[in-house]
Amino acid sequence: MPRSDHDLATEFLNAMAARDSDTLRQILSEDVVWHTPPSTMPAFRGPHVGRAAAIALITEAGGSLFVAGTQRIAPMMIVAEGGLVAVQFRMTAQTASGRDYDNQYAFFFRCEGGQIAEIWENVDTGYVYGVFGIEPTWINGTDKA
Repeated sequence: MPRSDHDLATEFLNAMAARDSDTLRQILSEDVVWHTPPSTMPAFRGPHVGRAAAIALITEAGGSLFVAGTQRIAPMMIVAEGGLVAVQFRMTAQTASGRDYDNQYAFFFRCEGGQIAEIWENVDTGYVYGVFGIEPTWINGTDKA
């Protein structure tokens, strides 16, 4: 029996927290597109196109920020209808520098053919910059986007 879109989004979040590349390969379409906020750090700014790029965003770029095994995702709301899923969740983790991370996200998914075809990520990027002690690129003048 195929996964429901609700289950597909939940499975994605669990795989993201676990950095589970095998599961991500199964549930992301080959040509998935992941849109990130324009205010995010340049290394994370999208869109990220293709399964390999999406998995790298989770396992390499995102994985470099947090201590492996500390990421926890707790869904707060999930609404699924007609191939679209909206999820609000809280993610906690320990940063590579040892700081606690606790942020809220809203992800929107477009599902097609039993896989995730598109992701829109919304996150408090101001909090991210603060926790990681990074000056936003639009303040220091290095952002040319």
